[in-house]
Amino acid sequence: MKTALKLLTLIFVFSSAAAFANPVDHPASIKAVSPKYQNLFSFKVDRKFKNGLIEVYYADELVAVTPLVKRKMVINFCDVKSGTYIIKVRKNNRIEEFQFEKK
Repeated sequence: MKTALKLLTLIFVFSSAAAFANPVDHPASIKAVSPKYQNLFSFKVDRKFKNGLIEVYYADELVAVTPLVKRKMVINFCDVKSGTYIIKVRKNNRIEEFQFEKK
């Protein structure tokens, strides 16, 4: 009986360790946040993107570049024409891309 209990305990310990050792899906480095207003695009970046660059493209043309000073940012699309915009957050070799539809 003691041997069976020791064996079960050992199996439990190893299976628990294996469960914690498996890789877990990490959340995206950048998360788009649903704003209250439809013409605003807001997002929050991981620390590795802080001090990177924000690039906004319209019809494959670069229309704006701004440094990312804080981890949270809101882009105002109120005064631009309708269409699809691509927002790229870049730092060194890392690039995250989002699409925003202005109606």
